[in-house]
Amino acid sequence: MEYPHDLPGDLPSIEGEEGWKTVHNHWIEVVRHLLMAVVVLVVIIVMNVLLGAVLDGQIRLILTLGGLAIVGLLILFAFERWRVDVLVITNKRLISLNGVGPRTVKMFMLDNVMYIFVRQPGLGRIFDYARLEVVAPGGKGEEVMQRAPHPYQLSALIMELSRAK
Repeated sequence: MEYPHDLPGDLPSIEGEEGWKTVHNHWIEVVRHLLMAVVVLVVIIVMNVLLGAVLDGQIRLILTLGGLAIVGLLILFAFERWRVDVLVITNKRLISLNGVGPRTVKMFMLDNVMYIFVRQPGLGRIFDYARLEVVAPGGKGEEVMQRAPHPYQLSALIMELSRAK
């Protein structure tokens, strides 16, 4: 049976599902992935400064342009990964979408949620992010989001929706 709207990630709605909220990972996730681009950029600069007199100009130009292309791809990958890794919260379920190439989709019915486990590292307390795990009957916690922004407000919203029947 077809319902009037599809969720992000081309997921079909289920009966009675109304509206949704999409939550992306915290911005620190992008910064984490951009660190590799910064390392490659530093290597390019050091290579040009230290090996500038030793290497031929054309070889140096090719290596520099190749390195800059790698930096561009790393930046693109960082933002694309942030864009596609989302948590979709509806009035009926939680949907975790992860992965740029191979995609992982986890769905949890909200009426099965027993509690939410929030694991917040020291840096997470400073920048307001944490790992969220949903615990359903059976007691096994499933990771929903690795670096969720505003974790306590998000877990309160999920618990409130799971209790509203």
